[in-house]
Amino acid sequence: MTDFSDILFLSDYDLTLSDGQQIPQRNLDAIERFKAGGGMFSIATGRSKPTFTPQLEKISVNAPVVLSNGSLVYDFADGTTWLQIPMKDWEKAAVRRIRDRHSDRAVFDLEVGLEVYLPNDTLAVQANDYTRAHFEWVGMVSRMCPMEEIPDDWMKAVFTAHPDDIPALAKEAEEEGLNGVRSLPFMLEIQTGGVDKGTSARWLADKLGRKLVCAGDAPNDTALLRAADRAFVPSSAYPEILAMGYEVVADCKTGAIADAIERMEAERR
Repeated sequence: MTDFSDILFLSDYDLTLSDGQQIPQRNLDAIERFKAGGGMFSIATGRSKPTFTPQLEKISVNAPVVLSNGSLVYDFADGTTWLQIPMKDWEKAAVRRIRDRHSDRAVFDLEVGLEVYLPNDTLAVQANDYTRAHFEWVGMVSRMCPMEEIPDDWMKAVFTAHPDDIPALAKEAEEEGLNGVRSLPFMLEIQTGGVDKGTSARWLADKLGRKLVCAGDAPNDTALLRAADRAFVPSSAYPEILAMGYEVVADCKTGAIADAIERMEAERR
């Protein structure tokens, strides 16, 4: 059995570990071998705690999970919060300003949607077709909530719009001083400045005293890959992620994580 007792492996979930719906069996088998060798395996995702929780029926982790692009680190094994960094008041106010600028473009179906992630809830403030598609993607029914009724502890805000409109939204967010990243083509994700998957992944690895291995496919994984001691990218990743020069493995449908683990197994024999 290969010894992985020095490694924490954090993988992005959607379109890295999973193909968007299912996790290839190759990945599951390789992860079990990795854990049996003393490795710690978990996830670094943009999903909130409620939208990630159902995925635990598909994958067994043995370390805390990095959620909401790094704003929350939570241990599902014992229900403890390791790290929680909510958005600042001025950042939430800036999100509200952007939302207000786009709230009257249509009467029945707004062009720009807005979701707010809380530590234990995920709410739709303003819905469009992309908001509904996103909630369907993560297996939840969108729950509407007026902006004025949302609690203060925002972990993340997500704007949804036509993919062609996301660059303009990103520029708007940047002009407001916000920390915005893309994940799915129709989403712009905002979390507090200085926080991302990479900062929280590195914090967790240091806390556990382990080397950090990561895998990711999308722009919101950029910081995660940069923070890693070793980084893997599925061949199905965004072109700009592939261009970063990290190790390329199989696509998300055929077992990117299995490829990464098998490569490490071969090196450690």
